[in-house]
Amino acid sequence: MSRRKPLRRILFISIATLVAALLLSLLHPRVWYVVVAASYQVEVLIGRVPLERALEDGLIEANHREKARMVPAIKAHAKSLGLADTGHYSTINPTWNRTVWNVSACEELSFTPQTWWFPIVGTVPYLGYFDEEEARSAAALYQADGLDTHVRTAGAWSTLGWFEDPILPKMLEWDEARLSNTLFHELTHATVWIPGSVAFNESFANFVGEEAALDYLSQKYGEESPQVRGELARRADRQVYLHMMRSVYHELDDIYRDESLTPAVKRSRKAQILDGIPQRAMTEGFSAPEKWSQWFAQKPWNNAVLVQFRVYNQSPEWFAAIRNDTGDLAAFIQRIQEITAGAPDPFAAVQAAAEKLPAQDEPQP
Repeated sequence: MSRRKPLRRILFISIATLVAALLLSLLHPRVWYVVVAASYQVEVLIGRVPLERALEDGLIEANHREKARMVPAIKAHAKSLGLADTGHYSTINPTWNRTVWNVSACEELSFTPQTWWFPIVGTVPYLGYFDEEEARSAAALYQADGLDTHVRTAGAWSTLGWFEDPILPKMLEWDEARLSNTLFHELTHATVWIPGSVAFNESFANFVGEEAALDYLSQKYGEESPQVRGELARRADRQVYLHMMRSVYHELDDIYRDESLTPAVKRSRKAQILDGIPQRAMTEGFSAPEKWSQWFAQKPWNNAVLVQFRVYNQSPEWFAAIRNDTGDLAAFIQRIQEITAGAPDPFAAVQAAAEKLPAQDEPQP
């Protein structure tokens, strides 16, 4: 009986949402996107099974059970940091194996992203899809309008606290560091989400995910463990990556803003910078330059890719300054919530708080 009532409630809410969205789609074509997305979300939610029961009943593949058993400990660590203590990731949909796709678009000669507005979430610079063909068809429409486009996979799908998101089977294929990082990231969204401030929400969640994953691994295995050493090495390369891509972004932004340049010259210089990214990686200080250069060469670089990079990695030095000042990660998360509460511009509030702190001995990358 206790399991049937929530299921009935979800079914009622989901069906009502779909019917309402379908009726609205007759008035506004864009609402059809919501209808389709909602139908997939219903599919995710209806198939949820408590994680413990899924393990007991053998619903999780044998090679994924060890990762599944890590989730409660990761959630407990998140709770200790002050992140949302909810039913998120206490369930799994063991048969849901779709891939989530994100589509973004941006002006060709400026970092002005295409944005979409939705109730509750606000303005966002990307759309999520559960079907690759639908995602690529949407991207093709924006590309036909002369925009740079980017189609990528997303590791997880979050309802931002409106429903209790389950573990998805593909998440259990990741290593422990990535799994914990992603869960901390998504639980940060469930804890703090400022409508219309996607860049802040994603950048803050990215920072918390990185810091919390290292904190979790250090407490579980010890600071000198192979797991922590491996994570520190990955983070070192990530800092090089962030520094390099921020430089590329700002070099292009300067070109786009230069009114003395013609569009043809801007396109030529843009191509030179983007085509030179793989070779540039050879001299940036990566631990394995050849490997990174090959990785960069396989990526389709354009403004849509770079603006998404910016969304997820904006101004980490401000977060780092406050993190260093508080010392404790839980205190840092609480401090950011206090700083941004009611602030019209959360980034401006964080910047102002960071700039009031004493200068760090070593500048952040």
